[in-house]
Amino acid sequence: MATLTVGMFGLVPVAHALPVQDATHTNVGGATIDTSVTKTMGISSSSSHNVMNWKSFSIANGEKVQFDTNNYLNLVRGVSKSEIDGTLSGGGTIYLINPNGILFGSSAGR
Repeated sequence: MATLTVGMFGLVPVAHALPVQDATHTNVGGATIDTSVTKTMGISSSSSHNVMNWKSFSIANGEKVQFDTNNYLNLVRGVSKSEIDGTLSGGGTIYLINPNGILFGSSAGR
């Protein structure tokens, strides 16, 4: 019985801390993603309008996703909902579309 119980804990899904790109769809606008700063993802582009494709898009508490001043349409194509518990910021218009849902936690920054 103990072996079954331990095995059941292995089935608990693990949430991604920062967004993960969808390699099967190309992005429009040529945005670059910088993750050189710990727990921070910086996204910038020379194009004023961008479409980003993500496998998952969640931000854990204490993490940041910072877009530049351009506009971004973010499409989540994976199977999990987006959980925003950290900071999502940008100087332009940022849309996040996830057909599986988007949850903003009490620790979500503005």
